[in-house]
This record gives sequence, structure tokens and C-alpha cells, in this order.
Amino acid sequence: SGLAVLMAWLLGLMVGLISLSGNTQGWIVASLSALLFILVLILLQSLAGMLMDPTDVRVLAPHPVPDRTLFAVRLVQVFAYLTLQSAGFLAGNLMIAWIKNPVVPVLLLYPFFVLVATVTALGAVALLVAGLLRLVGPGQFQRVVLWTQVIVGGAVAASVQILPRLVGKERLLGIWETDSAWKFLWPPFAYAEVFASASGAGEAGLLALAVTLLVPLGALLLTLRLASRHYV
Repeated sequence: SGLAVLMAWLLGLMVGLISLSGNTQGWIVASLSALLFILVLILLQSLAGMLMDPTDVRVLAPHPVPDRTLFAVRLVQVFAYLTLQSAGFLAGNLMIAWIKNPVVPVLLLYPFFVLVATVTALGAVALLVAGLLRLVGPGQFQRVVLWTQVIVGGAVAASVQILPRLVGKERLLGIWETDSAWKFLWPPFAYAEVFASASGAGEAGLLALAVTLLVPLGALLLTLRLASRHYV
């Protein structure tokens, strides 16, 4: 665990170097995208089994413990682990980001964005896992989750290398500069707009605020609703 936090700190430190370019919004998007990728990989490769531990059912089945309560407790446990990784990543970023960026927004808003990104990643992966269980049932669940881990993990790792070359830097820059609401399908774009508004460099629309605040909450609430009685 300590080594994982140290690695997260080093990653945050390296990504934080982007902030020295003076492109604050670019740093927000790049750093929080990196955090989301890392958290999703951790959840898929290491913690999916923790969300779905069959031991809990055998121990608690004779007792009147609601299934959603058990699932919520598991989410809190996983969130605590993710928070340690996110805290290391945050510390690495903040060591550099304040040098050439507005200090107050960096110190107040960036930790909030890291927290929101952590909740979003947890909610998205937990929603995927709960949805797969409801779709395929307990019998095929472990096999389907294994293949999902392989496919999604490979896709995330490959996209980091392939997407910039396939789409091109000019195209990516165009997506960044466009006013289209489609770009908010990737939450770090919304975080960057909210940050720009708070620092006086722009004005955040209602959609950006809604994505920042409601997406993680909605994902977790829908996850708990999808959780079936035999989710583990």
C-alpha cells in the first residue's frame, strides 16, 4: 500500500510538470485524465473481487442484513483505498502546480476535483460490475468479469498510446477548443471549465457544473439500485 501511494505521488509529480507551461486548463484535463485512467485500472485489475466477495454472503446470510447495505460498506472500503492513491497523486501535483497557477483555486478546487474524479471512477466501475452481475447472473459472473478486466484494461492502456497518433494533435486541440457539449462526456473537460471560471479566466456553464457535481453522485446511486440480492 505504501509503495502504491509513493508511485501515485511520483505520477502526480510528473503530471504536475505540465502546469509549469502556464496552460492551467490543459494541466487540469491531462492530470485528472491520468488519475481517472489509473483509478479505473486499479479497480478493474485489483479491487473488483473486493466489491464482490462471496465470503460476505456466507457469513451474513443468516442475519437480517440488507444486500444494499453490504454493497455500500464494500464501496466505502474500496473508496478508502482509492483515497490513499488519490491523496498521493494530489500531493505530487500540488508541489508544483501552485508555482505558475492561481494559488487559491489550485489549493481549494484541485483537491475537490481529485475527490470527484475518485468518486466518479468508483461509481463507474461499480456500476459496470453490478450491471454485469444483473445481466449474466452469479454463475457466469466471475468469467465475464475476468474478460472485462482484460478488455477494458487493454483498451485503456492502448488508448494512451494510440489515440494521440490516430486522432492527431490538431484534432485533439480542436476538441479542447470547441464549445460542443460532447466534450463533457469526459469529466476532466468540465473540471477545467469550472476551474477557469473560479480563477476568472472564463465562465462555467450549467452543464459543466452539472457534470462535475451530479455524475459521480448519479453513478453511485444507480449502482446501489442495480445491486441484486445475490451480487456477491
